[in-house]
Amino acid sequence: VEAPRPGDYHFLSCWQASPGCEQQFVARLVWLSGKHGLDLPGLGPGTWQTLVESGLVENLLDWLQFDQRRLQQIPGIGDASASSLFSSFQLARERPFTTWLRALGAPPGDDAIPAENWEALADVSLVQWQAEPGIGATRAQHLRAFFTSPEVLRLRQRLHEAGIVGF
Repeated sequence: VEAPRPGDYHFLSCWQASPGCEQQFVARLVWLSGKHGLDLPGLGPGTWQTLVESGLVENLLDWLQFDQRRLQQIPGIGDASASSLFSSFQLARERPFTTWLRALGAPPGDDAIPAENWEALADVSLVQWQAEPGIGATRAQHLRAFFTSPEVLRLRQRLHEAGIVGF
């Protein structure tokens, strides 16, 4: 047994179901839909695992494109579950921008600068983050890294295309 390299798994890794990232990816989905994230009913580890194993959820936001009929075709998801999941997915579209940021795993402190959209936060420099009360050098680096990460920027684009407010 070989322990994973710590540098391979961090707050900006495993945004998709790729080899070696399966557990962290499902954990991201669980956080996204959980009470500290989007707070979506009926979406726990088992449901996400089923969706990932079906091959239909390979990226963090693939589920945004599902309709009820597609959900009904997934082995292990019946009509009632498909209806409930679809309702939860639609509920996610109504969540506010700040809730989405938390659900995506934005580092603590993202609320230090009041903003109603992505651009306002993406434009904040490292120096500006550090000037905010309670945000030191490390947290400022994490915030800047989050808002400029290519993977996170792709998520932002998908949310924008899906019509999620603020993205």
